[in-house]
Amino acid sequence: MHEWSHKTMCKIFGIPVIKTAYATFDKERMGYVVHAEPRTYISALMISIGPLLINSAVSFFMIQTLKHVTPSSLMFYILLWIAFSIGVHAIPSDKDIENIFSATKHPKGVFGFILGFVLLPFVGIVFCADKMKKYWFDILYALLVICASYLL
Repeated sequence: MHEWSHKTMCKIFGIPVIKTAYATFDKERMGYVVHAEPRTYISALMISIGPLLINSAVSFFMIQTLKHVTPSSLMFYILLWIAFSIGVHAIPSDKDIENIFSATKHPKGVFGFILGFVLLPFVGIVFCADKMKKYWFDILYALLVICASYLL
């Protein structure tokens, strides 16, 4: 789902995708999307944070759907686990953060420079979230998305 989110953002912004691997046996990365150079800062940012947006939304709406499933059924627990798993993989990876910082350091045009400056605190928060994955922040994030969805 993480890599599919990147690929979806590439399609939305018209960036050609060269190669996609949804799963690998590489210890360094679980999957990847190789795409052409984004034309704008916003497209580079959105491709990098695509999993944060899309995975969070899918996890959120799956929990909304679970409100209509009997909690004692096996289907309830399977869908809950899938929603949780999707939410856990919402936090951008090290490579995603590297791509955001690269786009922020080398913005395209005045608008890209201003946008990069304005969004720098957000980029910093995403960077911290990525680094806190070793302290299970991704699990906490998925639980927060699930709880928020269930309470709404």
